[in-house]
Amino acid sequence: MEAGTADREQVLDRWLIVKRAQRKKRPIASLSDDAIDWPATVRAVSRDFAVAALATLLDDAGLFDRAPTDVQRFLRYALVQNGEANRRIREQCVEVGNALAQRGLHGVLLKGAAWLFEAGPAAKDRMMRDIDLLVPRHALEDARAVLAGLGYEPVFAVQYASGHFHDRPLEHPLWPTRIEMHVELTFRAGYLGADEVLAKAQGVAKGLLVPSPLHRMMHNVVHAQIINGDFIGGALSFRDSLDLGRLLQSNFATEDWLAFANEARRRGFFGPLSGALHKAAYVSGADLPEPFRSDEGGRRSLRRCLLQRRWPPLDAALRQVGVVCGALAWERDAYRLQLGDERSLRAHFLVNRRRLGRIGAALKRGLNSA
Repeated sequence: MEAGTADREQVLDRWLIVKRAQRKKRPIASLSDDAIDWPATVRAVSRDFAVAALATLLDDAGLFDRAPTDVQRFLRYALVQNGEANRRIREQCVEVGNALAQRGLHGVLLKGAAWLFEAGPAAKDRMMRDIDLLVPRHALEDARAVLAGLGYEPVFAVQYASGHFHDRPLEHPLWPTRIEMHVELTFRAGYLGADEVLAKAQGVAKGLLVPSPLHRMMHNVVHAQIINGDFIGGALSFRDSLDLGRLLQSNFATEDWLAFANEARRRGFFGPLSGALHKAAYVSGADLPEPFRSDEGGRRSLRRCLLQRRWPPLDAALRQVGVVCGALAWERDAYRLQLGDERSLRAHFLVNRRRLGRIGAALKRGLNSA
């Protein structure tokens, strides 16, 4: 649903860092350097890979011309360049899809790449670092051969351990970004498994599909809130929350949301889901459906994130706590050790031994780079 101008201004105001002396006024009315701390604002959205999205929000609110001239030039440049990069990445995806289709294969575009095949603003302003492509586990070797035939080669400079849920990154000298082929979406396959996603994915081009909207939401939450540790760390990522907010505007019936909530409870991630949806509604202005709108846990999660943002040193420290918790999660090592749901003494020994090995390797890398 389309938000009115006032709503768009309110959403934009949530992205901007207002100078202390102006916090009791209405700085959105001017957007001048005297009212908005533009360097801090740009740093914040850059950290979250959301600079181009900020340009879109300014345009949508009809306030782009009120920003300082240098800010306008920078944001316009970022949006144009990102749009061109995304156009090229889309072409890259199409070439890969055509090659897969010729071998009777297909792949599901995950996360940012899925937005490139939609008509909305994300096709231009969604910033990307790679293409995540889910293929059936049994087809991984064939898919590797297809990409090798196109001229893709493994990136050995990137740290990688066998048994990961995605293959070693691949790159091509003539295309703009790397490709990571997945056999699972994350190592938390119990939250959302590859077979589920493949079964309900929708075709967008020859050899290419995208997950259903609900599966895109689930993947967003599991990846950002649980795997990356944003829920525990109290992090509010503009890019991830805007992605989820845009998906929130999909035309779901009330019973779909109720079923989604019940399924999230059954799978054990209702708390991170509700917190993520509250952040998404805050960042995007999307309506929050029931039963999430009434969930006090989700509201508390958002309040905590906003409180942290007022104290950057505290925010940075707590974000790091979330990252560490995600890095040391039981499932991260159990997945690679192929332990499944086993929690025996043997499993604890193997997981903890692997954890200690990873911690030692990380400390060694830190000492070598110091």
